[in-house]
Amino acid sequence: MISKRILGLALAAVLAPASFAGVITASVSGSVNPVTATYPANVTNGGFTILGNASATTVGDGIDDTTTWVFDFNGPNLASFIASAPINGATLKMTLTARAAGVTDDRLWIGTPTQGAMPASDPGFIGIQNTVPTLASLVIGQTTDVQANLLSVFSPAEILDYLQNGVFGSGSGNIPFVYHDDVVVSYAELTLTTRDAVAPVPEPATFALLGFGIAAAGLYRRFRK
Repeated sequence: MISKRILGLALAAVLAPASFAGVITASVSGSVNPVTATYPANVTNGGFTILGNASATTVGDGIDDTTTWVFDFNGPNLASFIASAPINGATLKMTLTARAAGVTDDRLWIGTPTQGAMPASDPGFIGIQNTVPTLASLVIGQTTDVQANLLSVFSPAEILDYLQNGVFGSGSGNIPFVYHDDVVVSYAELTLTTRDAVAPVPEPATFALLGFGIAAAGLYRRFRK
């Protein structure tokens, strides 16, 4: 019985999942069909805030709307993640429901509705059609999951700076995003990774413990015979 316990402990030590300082994820969710309001009122859709404009008086219908949200990475893993920099991955996932044909020239940027973070590789706002190739194929009325590699637009140092220092007053650990204009955004997720986001190789002592457990299990079976 003791050998079985040892083997179980050894396997647990080798196979147990590890939490890595090199991966952090933040997400925001809302409804595919948010309530609507009349401009200049705003609509709260879960973690999203939807703004309208004077030329499109209905807010929340996904037509000429501006959707804002903040990825909040603050938590116990933020400091260790920053210490494990440089960043080597920044994957943005969104669930979009297209509401008008103008979706093909929609825009996405880091910042506020009136201010955008301007990466060295792009002197203006980010054209989402350049970072999400599937945007042009969205079907009106259909909900689609899309993905973008933010490192194709921003440098790793820029993403790290936004994470550490915030953007336009958002505060450390907060990265604000803006999407404009012809979709309903019902889910958004940002995953950042560093080179430390690799499963660690078990220590030699762990392998030794596993070997001892297997050997003990073999002796146990022999004696039982």
